[in-house]
Amino acid sequence: MVQRLLPGALVTLAGIVLLVYIIPFAVPEPGYTQPNSLAPSDFPSYLSWVILVSGLLILVFNGRPGNEAAAPGEIRAVRTAAFLAGLVLFILAIPILGIEASAFLFTLGLFVLASDLTLLSALIIAAALAICINLIFVEAAGVPIPTTLDWIF
Repeated sequence: MVQRLLPGALVTLAGIVLLVYIIPFAVPEPGYTQPNSLAPSDFPSYLSWVILVSGLLILVFNGRPGNEAAAPGEIRAVRTAAFLAGLVLFILAIPILGIEASAFLFTLGLFVLASDLTLLSALIIAAALAICINLIFVEAAGVPIPTTLDWIF
C-alpha cells in the first residue's frame, strides 16, 4: 500500500516545497510592477499549484486497490535513450522550427511510438497541445520564443 502512495506523496511534497519555500525565497520580487502585469513569482506559483493538485490526484487515484498494472514490466534503456534523444531534438528544433511545430512533432512522436492511441487521436492531441503552448507562453505570458505562426501569418 505504501509503495502505491509513494509517487503521489513525493509529487505533493514537491508542490508544497515549491509553494512554501523555494518560490518565496528564490524568486526575487521587484518593489513595483506595472498594474495589469504578472509579478515574477506568479507563473511559478501557478505551476506549483498544478504540481500540488496533480500529486493529490495521484494519491487519490493511485492509492486505491485494484489499480495495479497487469504486467508492469521494466523500463528499458532503449526506450529511455529514445525519449532523451527526442527531448534533445525537441529543444534543438525550437530555434529552427518554432515552439509550436517542435512541440507538435515531439508530442506526436511520443504518442505514435509509445502509446496505444490512434493516429487521428495523436494528431488532435498534439495539435491541441501546440496551440495551448502558443496561447500560454507566446500570447499570454509574452515569452520571446521563436514561433511557427510567424511563418504562416
